[in-house]
Amino acid sequence: MNRTIVNFFRRRRDIFLSRNFLLAFLVLIGGYIVFNNLGANPLSTDSYIYSNISQSMIRNHDFVTMTFVDKPFFGDSKGILLYWLSAISGEILGFNSFSMRLPAAILCFSCILFMFFILEKQYNYIFAFVSSGVLLLTQQFLYHARSLLPDGIFAVFFAFSAASFYFAVSKNKSAYYYLFGLFLALSVLIRQSLGLMVLPVVFCYALSLKERKKVFTDKHLYFSCLLATFLILPWYVAAYKMYGEVFLKEYLATPYKILTGASGTGSTFVGSQWHTYVNILAANYEPWLIFAMIGIFFSAKKILKEKLLFGVSFEKFTLIWALLPLLLVHFLKGHQYYFIVPIYIPLAILSTFGIYKFFKNKNAVVITFIFIILLFVYYAHLNYYQKLLMLAIISIL
Repeated sequence: MNRTIVNFFRRRRDIFLSRNFLLAFLVLIGGYIVFNNLGANPLSTDSYIYSNISQSMIRNHDFVTMTFVDKPFFGDSKGILLYWLSAISGEILGFNSFSMRLPAAILCFSCILFMFFILEKQYNYIFAFVSSGVLLLTQQFLYHARSLLPDGIFAVFFAFSAASFYFAVSKNKSAYYYLFGLFLALSVLIRQSLGLMVLPVVFCYALSLKERKKVFTDKHLYFSCLLATFLILPWYVAAYKMYGEVFLKEYLATPYKILTGASGTGSTFVGSQWHTYVNILAANYEPWLIFAMIGIFFSAKKILKEKLLFGVSFEKFTLIWALLPLLLVHFLKGHQYYFIVPIYIPLAILSTFGIYKFFKNKNAVVITFIFIILLFVYYAHLNYYQKLLMLAIISIL
């Protein structure tokens, strides 16, 4: 009798820990978290402006000009792709809060799923599930996934571009180079010059390889850069032809002013101290920050121990992907909170390394993660007083 009961619960446990169950759980619950009540709240002031510009494109049949209050509007650092995506979504579903936020939600949710499939092949499906779960429950990533802002979309394109380069090098397949060029172009079109931040990441990784000469002499790498250039330039050329010096002085100069702090202290300015981004991570990356730090330490230790400093290593690539952009934005005078949104994706992977080191029982990690995600969904549906009561009970326990 006891053996029958044990076998019954063991079979149930095996179902909960199976690959198909975890993937289905991620799709259903993750989709619910990202898409539920997406259009419930009205757009913010900035998002209303972006929506208005997208409507103007449809109304005027002009997909080159960003028009606001019947005037060309180039004094913004957002890329043209944000308005194109919003215009397409608005044309299909109508211009409302839901349709304006939908492109970012779809792309960010797709990133969570792609992350599962990529990490499943790189490690295993449990590691992939935990990493995707960490990203899903990362406050800033989820916020941008549910907003009419370019930063969540930029993080996705940044990740796809960086990952494509890694697989081009590690698998020696030229097709990945062209995917790298495609997503590099999309990164620039969604976030202007900030989209080029992926280049130092892939350059430093390639430079760290023993076979760096092979990488830098591969013709497909340069053809992919040409592809990116051909995809980026048409809109810039068309806008310059229409507006000339006004376009150059207003649109192209805006990112420079933001990066150097010359634009002043806007709503997204977070100070210029050296510890600014450390403060942001400490405040917004709970509870994963401690695990990310553990993951960074043990990833670096593994690289040194296995003598992978000059070899192909996903751990080394992830460290560069997470830490180099963080280091670069530290040297900018104009610190903006959205500069570090792209690093939340590699930080989710590093956090999983830390979780794996911290918890020995991997099955317990998965069960705990399922519970945390369900608790997050339940918490999101409580009213203000119910949340206070729940937090009080948890703190007492």
